[in-house]
Amino acid sequence: MQSSVGNLASLLQSVLIKNGFVGEFHVDKPTRLLNATDNSIYEVMPAAVAIPANFADLQKLISLSNQEPFKALHFCARGGGTGTNGQSLTDGIVIDFSKFMNRIVEFNPEEMSVTVEPGVILDDLNRFLQPHGLFFAPNVSTSNRATIGGMIATDAAGKGSLIYGKTADHVLGLKVLLPDGTLLNTIEDKTSDPTFNSLTTKITDLLTPLQDEITARFPPLKRPLSGYNIRQCYQNSKFDLNYLIAGSEGTLGVVGLAKLKLLAIPKFKTLMVVHYPSFVEALRDANFLIQFSPLAIEAIDEKVQKSAQTLPNWPQLAKMLNSKGKNYISNFVEFVADSKEELAAKTSKIIAALDEKQANYVVIEDNTQIAQLWSIRSLAVGLAGKMPGKRKPVAFVEDAIVPPEHLADFVADLEHELNQLKLNYAMYGHVDVGCIHVRPALDMQNSEDREEIRPITELVIKLLNKYQGILWGEHGKGYRGEFVPDVFGPVLYPVLCKIKKLFDPENRFNPGKLTSPDEKPLIRIESVPMRGEFDQHIPLATQEQFTSAMICNGNGACFNKEPNNVMCPSYKITKDRIHSPKGRAMLVKEWLRKKSSSTASDIQTKLAADEAYAALSGCLGCKGCSGKCPTQVSIPDLRTTFLNDYHKHYKKRKLRDYLLGHIEGILPTAYKLRGLWKLANRTGIAKKIGIINSPEPANLSFEDIARKHSLKYYTDANQSTKLEPNAVIIFTDSFTGTIDTQILLSSVEFIKKAGYIPYLTEPQTSGKALIVAGYIDKFKANAERLAKLFNPLFALNIPIVSLENTIALMFRDEVRKFATSFAGKVLTLAELAELLTKDKAIEAMADIGKYRLLPHCTEQALAPAEAILWQKAYAKVGINLEVKNLGCCGMAGTYGHLAENANNSSGLFELNWKKTVTDDNVTTLASGFSCRCQADKLAAIKLKHPIEVLNNLIGDFKG
Repeated sequence: MQSSVGNLASLLQSVLIKNGFVGEFHVDKPTRLLNATDNSIYEVMPAAVAIPANFADLQKLISLSNQEPFKALHFCARGGGTGTNGQSLTDGIVIDFSKFMNRIVEFNPEEMSVTVEPGVILDDLNRFLQPHGLFFAPNVSTSNRATIGGMIATDAAGKGSLIYGKTADHVLGLKVLLPDGTLLNTIEDKTSDPTFNSLTTKITDLLTPLQDEITARFPPLKRPLSGYNIRQCYQNSKFDLNYLIAGSEGTLGVVGLAKLKLLAIPKFKTLMVVHYPSFVEALRDANFLIQFSPLAIEAIDEKVQKSAQTLPNWPQLAKMLNSKGKNYISNFVEFVADSKEELAAKTSKIIAALDEKQANYVVIEDNTQIAQLWSIRSLAVGLAGKMPGKRKPVAFVEDAIVPPEHLADFVADLEHELNQLKLNYAMYGHVDVGCIHVRPALDMQNSEDREEIRPITELVIKLLNKYQGILWGEHGKGYRGEFVPDVFGPVLYPVLCKIKKLFDPENRFNPGKLTSPDEKPLIRIESVPMRGEFDQHIPLATQEQFTSAMICNGNGACFNKEPNNVMCPSYKITKDRIHSPKGRAMLVKEWLRKKSSSTASDIQTKLAADEAYAALSGCLGCKGCSGKCPTQVSIPDLRTTFLNDYHKHYKKRKLRDYLLGHIEGILPTAYKLRGLWKLANRTGIAKKIGIINSPEPANLSFEDIARKHSLKYYTDANQSTKLEPNAVIIFTDSFTGTIDTQILLSSVEFIKKAGYIPYLTEPQTSGKALIVAGYIDKFKANAERLAKLFNPLFALNIPIVSLENTIALMFRDEVRKFATSFAGKVLTLAELAELLTKDKAIEAMADIGKYRLLPHCTEQALAPAEAILWQKAYAKVGINLEVKNLGCCGMAGTYGHLAENANNSSGLFELNWKKTVTDDNVTTLASGFSCRCQADKLAAIKLKHPIEVLNNLIGDFKG
């Protein structure tokens, strides 16, 4: 069947191209594989992926598919792919709106409305609206990749729904294509549309006699029923198609345009974090907190809280929460208002009540801190996935909802039942509306664990019946739609099927999930392929070796397009999800599956390896994914492990790749022959092997600096006991020691001003280039060499500092993962500045002006506190250092020096780096070597390292 559908899909591709389809239509394996998963436990390979460029393309696709022989094909719309229950999965044709149909078509600030295509991301929309003081209110935790089309499909809600309602409550009109190509347009006047009027009459006739049954079957909840919302689509004898389409998950029609209602952004907000001894106790306080009419009340359980403590910025968050060293469970309670007086009136009441009951709480009024604290909740999905062990919390009873007054008892009963089953789990959710996200921990590679999905689901449904709740609170139904007949009952479910038949009589749009036009059985969850079924054949040792490929749970956080966010620059610039961390992880995992399969041929395995290699080749190695992915997938680490295997078994390295991998060993020798180095740059020799914009050797040599300051070298571990007591060892990497020696000079002068004695290592291999290129054995050997040099110093508490942060971070990260950890920590320059200036007053020189720091993307991901340390150091000399996170500049090591990456590299720089570095009103600093190279190359601006300016600002140290 799949083969015949695939042949039809290939034929449709040809017909579409001939008929002027200008978007993309993919039948290749990598694109289909990427669209085979969402954030659920399922994996369903589509026959093809259609990516319409505009509404005309969409109409062409649906129209042509109604011709023979294409009527056998079925379709499923897809946005961000963040669904937790397979809503956008199909073995037919996926219609992906995220790449092209993501435009804001019309904005009417006076009317407070906006019209958008379905692929617009929620955060992108709200960034566009923010300068106008408006926003689209539904606020889902996946807002940085969730699309408006997907939110309409599931009738998404999220934080604040107690006040703002769900997505359907903000839809003013829709442009919907039915499976037969008919257009329904509720944006415009529809009274003259015979199709619309006919549908309205027929649906009204179906629902009118059933109002009492609907009311009895679905008692009021804080979040009303969604998905064939027959309760709200027909009220007071009036029919509203928007409420029926919203939540129908593309089973009735495909949304091509949406007109949305906007609200004014509240001008003031306060976050109150109330601490409790347990999750259940926090939930039991729901009704008490709801009476004060907050915008939202959210909570996470003990397991998610423990995972949150592994976040790089947890120390800062714990300080805000006043919970350092504590294991509080907290309700996050937010209040908003349009004036300070209104906000104070709201919060004063709850503060008085909390004080009366001697509650433990903190009040946060700083908007930046509020956003940082809310990030804990928005990361809950991924944080739950970090639970140790083979069993991981998975989504399938994802969004149960009960009246808030029953929430604590429902959760207590559910915890008891799961404990009886000896299952671990994670929970978090929207306390204010009684919606709890339950994630039982299962090993999806174990068939016995997979068999627990139905009994656990039925257990949850049983408890929901006890507490007057329903299974689907906000995340849609997907393959859980098989429970729709039982929930709607024998009277209402046949009506849903009749509605489906009115729109989709041939069952071609997302079939088998919510209803069927002929009341045939829906797809049972056991019959849907699951990722674990495919992964279980990969040997455990291989899974451990390629961890990042295996731990990707499809949450889609890497689809973040926000320019200032450090997450995956290659996806931002290519807009191709193959070049996202999820895409790369899946392609490597597919290769592992082939490699582990007894039925896959060597040719098939080699093809899978080549496809993974092509995807990984576009990775900048910035580590944005490992710092920002909730499950900490690290594509640079995965690439290292993959390249090590790939070049041993499939393809020898090119000369260029060999040279770049060993560049750190080459540079010191090249510097001694720097005349030839400069000549090679002028004659373009490097371009012949695909290297562009090769940097020039430094005019000021390492040896000149050593001679000028009468510096001694540290070259042998035996020297460690003979060093001065106030010694500081400067590790000079080959890049800084031959290309950017001004950093070395400033560091030497700064250390001497602080009263310490700097010792230098000669420019040498750090291992950075080796590990990037996948030379694991050579990297290990180099790390062992450095350990012999460093460890005696650590034993004597003698500071070692790296001049380049990416190398200091590599010593902590890659050395730990691919070699043996050093006995101590090599400091960054910011950490050294903090150490040397501690408890000291500094005599500052004249203030030179305003300064702005642009941190390196790897720092933003792995060491966000670095920027704070620089701010503290600058504050000692009276400078208020501005920090601006811009994401990746597009250089990232050697990436921007490769000819094939030139356009993407400059495109990333153009996103926002260029306009920032060319701002004449402030002196811009950059902590990354590659960032400074990129600014010099593409903007002809020589940015300074923060140590250079700080050294120039400092006079004498006192104390």
